[in-house]
Amino acid sequence: MNEGRPKPGTVLGDNPFGDLPERPSRPPSEPGPERPPKRTRSGGRVKSKAIVRADDGPEPKDITERLNVAQRHVEALLAEASSALDRGEITDPEERAQYRAAMVDFAGRMQNQLTVVQVTEGAEKSVLDTVLRLVRPRFYLSRINRFFVAGRGVEVDRFGMDPVFEKSLAPAIDIMYRRYWRIRTTGLANVPDEGGCLLVANHAPVAGFDGLMLRWAVSRRPGGRPCRWLLEDELHYAPYIGLFCQRLGGVRASRENAVKLLRQGVAVVTFPEGNRGIRRLYRDRYGLERFGRGGFVRIAIREKVPVIPVAMVGPEESAALLARINLASGSFSVPFIPITPTFPLLGPLGILPLPRRWSIRFGAPMRFDLSVEAADDQALVSRLGNEVRSRVQEMLDDMLGGHAPGKRR
Repeated sequence: MNEGRPKPGTVLGDNPFGDLPERPSRPPSEPGPERPPKRTRSGGRVKSKAIVRADDGPEPKDITERLNVAQRHVEALLAEASSALDRGEITDPEERAQYRAAMVDFAGRMQNQLTVVQVTEGAEKSVLDTVLRLVRPRFYLSRINRFFVAGRGVEVDRFGMDPVFEKSLAPAIDIMYRRYWRIRTTGLANVPDEGGCLLVANHAPVAGFDGLMLRWAVSRRPGGRPCRWLLEDELHYAPYIGLFCQRLGGVRASRENAVKLLRQGVAVVTFPEGNRGIRRLYRDRYGLERFGRGGFVRIAIREKVPVIPVAMVGPEESAALLARINLASGSFSVPFIPITPTFPLLGPLGILPLPRRWSIRFGAPMRFDLSVEAADDQALVSRLGNEVRSRVQEMLDDMLGGHAPGKRR
């Protein structure tokens, strides 16, 4: 029936040049010419696999060389696993988390084996080596770099917050909030359930943990709401600390960023003392500095949002700044070197504030029912800023039993 039907036209996969004669197949008994192995510029042979297997070549008899071969094999395997994460071959967040968990579990099992070896022989020397390793900054920096690279999520928001990173650290942050600092809050109902608002609080030299704990208190309460805190430039650009705070919800302090967050209905934590609060010495604790030029007051008037005064007691004892060594601007990545009871005595480990109980009190909202033009009146803005500062100072005095040790008289 199909004898008179023309042949169909060429489609993808057909040979448009007609049928070519088939290449004669080589008999199985005749092996083809052997190709010479590829060589590198230095003359060495190129291996076909990217990973050097532990069983390549004869197994060395010397135990040291056998351990070196095993180490190279493990390093190559971990490098391949890390590169798979970096190249984005695994995009599913749950699968990435399982991938990282497997690597961490492997590292833990290896560490356990090494611990057994150390305890079996030369325990005294291994303990000394461990202590010396813990006080070296390089030990922490190498692990911090791996931590930030391995824990990053697929997407972050416009301010640098990483939901995947926060979720992975949520159990640790909750332990710090409930068990380590045993934070107690009062007046949390004064924070509106919805809509933008400004939480104005006293600052402390605790490497951004005061903002993180305030955010945790507001966002994790029953029926919690979105909350972010503003970072001064000294913290925002500090090595590792700034990146850590950004990924957990910190935002660089600026009028533009604060307005964007408020218009999204976010509760914004601000520290009007700025860098002076971070640099405050222990002898001046809880004595509030001047609240800048009233930038937060202008924002509250123009955006028609309430201001909630917040007083925090405990952070300045957790990180008692006994002295500081100021550094020349632009010479280093940090503005000053803090001297505390634990730093630099314990090395980078001393940066973590001590486990002293914290108390946070949220005051009654303050509303500025003024016209937008009132925000341009510097005298009025300064007066309102001083009223907020006085309210926070009164709350601190009351929580401390009468008078703050470092209060400005």
